[in-house]
Amino acid sequence: MLYKFETKTNRVKGLSFHPTRPWILTSLHSGSIHLYDYRIKTLLEKFEEHEGPVRGVNFHMTQPLFVSGGDDYKIKVWNYKQRRCLFTLKGHKDYVRTVEFHREAPWIVSSSDDMVIRIWNWQSRTCISELSGHNHYVMSALFHPKDDLVVSASLDQFIRVWDISGLKKKMTTVKPYRENDPMRIQEEIFGTDVIVKLSLEGHDRGVNWAAFHPTQPYIVSASDDHHVKLWRMNDPIVDTFRGHYNNVSCALFHPRQELIISNSEDKTIRVWDIVKKQTVHMIRRDNDRFWTLASHPNQNLFAAGHDSGMIVFKLERERPIFVQNGDGGVFYLKKKHFNSFDFAQGRSVVLFNISKLPSNNGTQTMSYNQTERAILISSDSEGGTYHLYKIPTKDSNSVNTKKGTGVAAIFVGRDRFAVLDKGNTVVVRDLENEEIKKCQLPFTVDWIYPGGSPGTILVQSEDRVYTYDIQQKKVNSEIVIHGVRYVIWSKDKNHVAFLTRDLIVLANKELEQICMVHETVLPKSGVWDEHGVFIYSTSNHLKYLLQNGDNGTIKTLESTIYITGVKDGKVFAIDREFKNRIIEIDPTEYILKLSLLQQNYNKVMNILKENRLVGKAIIAYLQKKGYPEVVHFVKDDRTRFNLALDCGNIEIALQSAKVLDDKECWSRLGVEALKQGNYQIVEMAYSRTSEFDRLSFLYLLVGNLPTLKKMMSYESSDIMSRFQFSLYLGDVEERIKILQEAGLHQLAFITASIHGLTEKAQAIGAQITADGKAQLPQLPQESYLLTPPSPINAFNPSELNWPLLSVAKSVGDAISGDNRFGVESTVDEIGGGWITDDEVGVDDDLTSSNQQESLVDVEDDGWDKLEFKELDKIGTDNFSADKKAEAALFVPPQPGPSFSQIWARNSQFAIDHIAAGSFEVAMNLLNSQIGAINFDPIKPLFMNVFMGARSSLGALPSTPSLLMPIQRKSSSPYIPYNLTHLIDRLKSSAYRSTTEGKFGDALVHFTYILHTIIFCTVETKQENGELKDLINICREYILGIKVELQRKDLATGSQKDTTQGRQTELAAYFTHCNLDSSHLILSLRSAMNCAYKVKHFNLAASFARRLISLNPNPDLATQAKKVFNFAQQTPTPADAPQVNYDERNPFVVCAHSFTPIYKGSALVKCPYCSSCYLPQYKGKVCAICQISEIGKETQGLQVIINQK
Repeated sequence: MLYKFETKTNRVKGLSFHPTRPWILTSLHSGSIHLYDYRIKTLLEKFEEHEGPVRGVNFHMTQPLFVSGGDDYKIKVWNYKQRRCLFTLKGHKDYVRTVEFHREAPWIVSSSDDMVIRIWNWQSRTCISELSGHNHYVMSALFHPKDDLVVSASLDQFIRVWDISGLKKKMTTVKPYRENDPMRIQEEIFGTDVIVKLSLEGHDRGVNWAAFHPTQPYIVSASDDHHVKLWRMNDPIVDTFRGHYNNVSCALFHPRQELIISNSEDKTIRVWDIVKKQTVHMIRRDNDRFWTLASHPNQNLFAAGHDSGMIVFKLERERPIFVQNGDGGVFYLKKKHFNSFDFAQGRSVVLFNISKLPSNNGTQTMSYNQTERAILISSDSEGGTYHLYKIPTKDSNSVNTKKGTGVAAIFVGRDRFAVLDKGNTVVVRDLENEEIKKCQLPFTVDWIYPGGSPGTILVQSEDRVYTYDIQQKKVNSEIVIHGVRYVIWSKDKNHVAFLTRDLIVLANKELEQICMVHETVLPKSGVWDEHGVFIYSTSNHLKYLLQNGDNGTIKTLESTIYITGVKDGKVFAIDREFKNRIIEIDPTEYILKLSLLQQNYNKVMNILKENRLVGKAIIAYLQKKGYPEVVHFVKDDRTRFNLALDCGNIEIALQSAKVLDDKECWSRLGVEALKQGNYQIVEMAYSRTSEFDRLSFLYLLVGNLPTLKKMMSYESSDIMSRFQFSLYLGDVEERIKILQEAGLHQLAFITASIHGLTEKAQAIGAQITADGKAQLPQLPQESYLLTPPSPINAFNPSELNWPLLSVAKSVGDAISGDNRFGVESTVDEIGGGWITDDEVGVDDDLTSSNQQESLVDVEDDGWDKLEFKELDKIGTDNFSADKKAEAALFVPPQPGPSFSQIWARNSQFAIDHIAAGSFEVAMNLLNSQIGAINFDPIKPLFMNVFMGARSSLGALPSTPSLLMPIQRKSSSPYIPYNLTHLIDRLKSSAYRSTTEGKFGDALVHFTYILHTIIFCTVETKQENGELKDLINICREYILGIKVELQRKDLATGSQKDTTQGRQTELAAYFTHCNLDSSHLILSLRSAMNCAYKVKHFNLAASFARRLISLNPNPDLATQAKKVFNFAQQTPTPADAPQVNYDERNPFVVCAHSFTPIYKGSALVKCPYCSSCYLPQYKGKVCAICQISEIGKETQGLQVIINQK
């Protein structure tokens, strides 16, 4: 059995698979309904409206609905798209056990402890039938998959089959009666809609479940008599399956095989063979009873609910066994037939048959030897076996078969194959299955894969993959990858792809990592195409991956496929039904990206022109890669405008802005044009947006004073704008005129007086004093004339725009530039009708000397001959200097990758990405490994690692310093933190502060150690284990110190007298932290004192007994013995404070609420430090490490091991 997904929740009582999406519903005993995506292992939604346990849940086959029933007697219909309950059906008078939608009719069947089965119409929201007959709780009621039947199981030991064809006929047929016809009334009163077709009796105790077979007239039942029974509806024979030793909760048929699956309160799931009547598989859990089962309607998936969650599993692998045959085809095993499929012909033929299929419960591999036409098939199940087949020729029908024991077997040479046995040994054998040599590897071997060259294999060992040379018995190279599932080599054996559960890693032949991408969905298969692009499939997508790390989706898949080959725009694959499929794909997108990577720009332009591949994704990609010239191929004006601004193409942006005529576009265009000094476009943009203040200032800067004068006469100009224009122009008379128009006569008088306009000043002064009340203003003593600034560039209509620097041609211009319509200068592709050098037959000696002459001496009449006269005396001396200048041009080489890029490219460890400066990638890795979501506490450590991997070397004066990398080995940064540093900090600071009672300082030290562990490197696997132990030590001490600090706060607070019980609880919890014995003695002494002070003598005696057992110093031992004797003689008074503490019941302390979580209770853990919490704290930041998200499922922390 293969686990696909597992949850940790309260007891699961109901399950339902979605028919098309990778979803599963779980109804919990806590009253909640959870919706999961089991493919990406994520909780999607919670639905909480029931009051009490929810026992049944079911998806509708076509509508976005599901139904639930619970102990609140209610049936609720939900819409999962709207995420709400649509309505509630009320009618049952006791717990609702099961609910199910009908496959076609708008019906719901429900069973209940009120001994009644009800059929509801969910469209009219009414009960249309009540099925009475059982005289005890009805535990289940289900529709038949095809017929109009319902089967029910009850604790009255009966199984009933109900015929609902009459009800269906009544609901769908129009009766030929009139409204008051007595026959109609008689039928409504005495007519029978539902009848009991069968009543099956045979169980000795109550029946918990009954279900129909999807195609056969069979019924399976599960009972409290520990038996599973198979009933035949047209046969009295009953088969009984014995093996469970407690109540059997549920049983159902396998949809496509002759199997029965049952689960029980004996904590097991059993798979029964219907023919052999015996158990063929079994799943056992240590502490969880099973309660319900569900099967997927279309896939080989099952789910089982138990006390602490549910599991989704398969009974066997569905992956077909296949291998490429090297001749444009694939070999694959279908049942007992060995087949060959030819890609070119598109047909499959049977090569030979085998006697026994390998078990598909384990990992199966197939290897092919093209030279000897031999095939190896191995399986690691049942101890591991391999079979060697030699494909028969056309003249022979016999198959030469040899077999042996081994976990995995692969070909390593023309007549050699390697077998991995159980003893960590690789055995090399010949084609006669004779042992040639043994290789004892110096490390643990998990699996072996084919190598890139003959005589080598790839060996997987824990978190690394090695290239091992069998002849020389040595390791040639290695790469750090954890959990490799498949290895796919390119056809030329120069590149290899490693597939894990969530990673795809590409490497070269020397196992140097090229790129790495994360996948949220499990990669299923992959193959290299003829262009060097890796094509792979997931459960629902066909994707590609380039060697620079760019990837994308080629096609969405309706069902899971396994790729066998790629050729000429076709993907060849095998599905789970062993059918060969040919999928047409459009490789244009990844060919475009590959051409960019290879700098084949002509091909890029051809693709963009011919295929019109200019979607938003491609535009964004080309922009990101630094090719904004794609603007030439964009048709959408707004997109074209944005791209033109990004690449600084003002002319194209102007064309699009005129079409769009949008104020925002004109404003942005004006800003960009101003940067480039394009005066005309800036003027147009400011005019279109009516920004006259900016426009006037622009005219001032460029010296366009005539136009600035005209602006003062615009009707739309307000008085302030006119005054500003007059200031720009230095027109004093105009300013005086504007001030008078505005009624500011005194300002006008001052302006005229200062500027020496005496007559105008006198006229204005007379006007001011005309009424005899106002006085003339006093003129300032120190005044100076306000003159406008000189223009930066004198206005010249013939030279409006500012000069620009000439720039090199871009890639797009270089491709579509001067030679766009000319003949290609290259002669490499000359052929066809042109005569080649070989055909001319000229001697080699003459070819070189007469080559230039033969290129110009054309004797054909079509071209004029050179007849320049009087040029004999003219020399060519002046051209030598140009040649020297041309030769002196220096084209600098392209810079290589920086050391930071190399570090990030060659590692999947977060610490290496931090040292490289790729903080975002590192944070994503830490999130997937330890669930880190709060990075503020470890930000200083990020910066320390980043700075510690670099050294700054002083250079010449006025030049920047040189940054030099500090590396621990080739292509890997130096990491300053190690285990020795942390152990010294633990002993010298953390333990000492704890012993001295400086809990605040101790908390800082332990937290520092816990955070720094993430950034550590170790030398051996033993040190890696010590690092994990260090995490546990820090967790226990941080939790204990936090508990003690809270106790001290309560003891010194204003409510210290009313919280004595809580203080005693906290002191007791502190003693259950896994501390060093010296510190545990101190915590027990503190707890004993607290219990004694509040007169809780039972607790005091318990702490004293534990303290004595640790052999403390004599004085403390004497004191503890006195407390113990006194507590034994004195009973605890009734008014002693209540303490929530039971030392006999094992528990852990919730790190958030500081309350006990007893054994068997639901809890969630921090994925990094493993601190325990109550379920309501799931999703919050851990209070101990202050980094990780509580309850998040992660891969686990990956630490760099520097193996010497």
